[in-house]
Amino acid sequence: MASSDLQRFVALAFCRADVVFEIDRLNTVVFVAGTTPACFGRTTEDIRGKPFLDLIAPRDRQLVAEIFASARRRGRIDDIVVQLSGSGGRPLPAAIAGYPVPDCHDNIYLGLKVSPPPITLPRPDDTLKMDAESGLLDQASFATAAAERVCAYPRAGGEAQVTLLKLGHVTTLTDKLPPSEKTRFLTKVGRILNAASLGGNMAGRLASDAFGYVHIRGIDAETINRKIEEAARQTHPEGANVDSRSVTLGAQTSAMTEDQVARAIIHTMQQFCRSDGCVKAADLSEALPSMMSETFDRIKYVKMVTRQSHFDLVFMPICDLKDGKVHHFEALTRFRDTVAGVSPYSLISLAEEVDIIRDFDTAIVMKAIQMIADFNRESPIPPIAVNISGASIAHFGFVNKLHQLLATDRLLPERLMLEITESARIERLVEVNRAIQTFRRKGFKVCVDDFGAGGASFDYLHMLDVDIVKFDGPVLKRACSSDKGRDMLGSMVRMCRDMRVTTVAEMVEDRRIAAQALECGVDFGQGYYFGKPRPDPFAFAGRFADSGTKQFS
Repeated sequence: MASSDLQRFVALAFCRADVVFEIDRLNTVVFVAGTTPACFGRTTEDIRGKPFLDLIAPRDRQLVAEIFASARRRGRIDDIVVQLSGSGGRPLPAAIAGYPVPDCHDNIYLGLKVSPPPITLPRPDDTLKMDAESGLLDQASFATAAAERVCAYPRAGGEAQVTLLKLGHVTTLTDKLPPSEKTRFLTKVGRILNAASLGGNMAGRLASDAFGYVHIRGIDAETINRKIEEAARQTHPEGANVDSRSVTLGAQTSAMTEDQVARAIIHTMQQFCRSDGCVKAADLSEALPSMMSETFDRIKYVKMVTRQSHFDLVFMPICDLKDGKVHHFEALTRFRDTVAGVSPYSLISLAEEVDIIRDFDTAIVMKAIQMIADFNRESPIPPIAVNISGASIAHFGFVNKLHQLLATDRLLPERLMLEITESARIERLVEVNRAIQTFRRKGFKVCVDDFGAGGASFDYLHMLDVDIVKFDGPVLKRACSSDKGRDMLGSMVRMCRDMRVTTVAEMVEDRRIAAQALECGVDFGQGYYFGKPRPDPFAFAGRFADSGTKQFS
């Protein structure tokens, strides 16, 4: 080829690439042109004649070698995202595309483009997170990374599969191991799975007893299961009872985006973790349609409910544990039409996940404000607490809208309270606390729901200045079942009191539980012992506190 023709073809290649390569069967760079100093901190002369894999970050070298081998057998490489070993050794994401040319000794002609479009599935942050004990990807990171891998590998002519496995009786084993031995065993499991995975790093821990890995077709999952069982036997005599069961899923993803594949993987993993180790879907593309159609139907339903205010509010009394008087109510949502087998909680959780919860919360507040005005025209009633999702209160636009709604009645600070729910973990606590204080300065009392349900609750108490915390029902049940549980609840109540935070206990179902909650120092109780939710709060008028609309001190 004349030099002018070569220059022309290289120039055309640069329409889509930052660097172009010719790579021989030993994966040595035969030819290179482009912005190599910016990408690698090396000149073309430094790179020519050197192993191409040296330009790839260590975590992706095995993957690229496997992709090259597959492409030489079956086809082309089409925009596969890998990490380069960039200037200064920093990982740099890039997309590689190309094909082998049989007439040129099966050399691969490759284009490389830096900063490819990222996968659209939201991540907790910009890096993949690891499980500390096993060294494997955690569940969310595995789903995201596995989606990219199972979509990319077929474009190089290969076939990727996902195997999910459960280790029976593994918890019994790990409970008997010292922490260091437990970590050593789980790390050994991680090494076995990574060694079998595509690229050597595509395995994840899905739960305490469940794992997954992406691999090429032909990997014998039963052999992997036996290796893990052998590792358990070698660790401890109890390990002889550990059994590994797995299911391998095809990944027919040609009609699916990476975002859809990731969601299908998440759905299938959750189904697998809830089951005894079996899943119904034979392949990911079968898992997706039912999941997606159900999800879309439910999203449409929540949007319709929001748009048409197609829901009702019922009112559950929160009562003083000393005298049983109604101190305030919680407004609870009741959908007018039900979705078979779907709880309101799961619909609200879905609304949070797909980012439509703010509109729903706004609709609830608007209805509550109108009903509070109507009730108080008839006769004064105790305050009503409306639920606000933790996902909403973190959003600047929603906070502004809520201020506008609450400014419509100067008496609302005496009549309405805000109860922040934790169906979605509250993030950005500093910003959320700043928003909460804007309402408290206007006289509104703020409650955090489900306190004590997890370790995050103590972060909330430390970072959020609120007036009330509501103890999660299981916390109260534990307090009623053992001396240790009562001591723990009493300690939390004293901590709240020292911080001038009022306490409410949920799920007070009978006189005995009410008495034990009071003994632990809890201020107020909510549960069927005091009354079931009713559409008319005046049904409890005989037990209204004498102070009427008096708020928490």
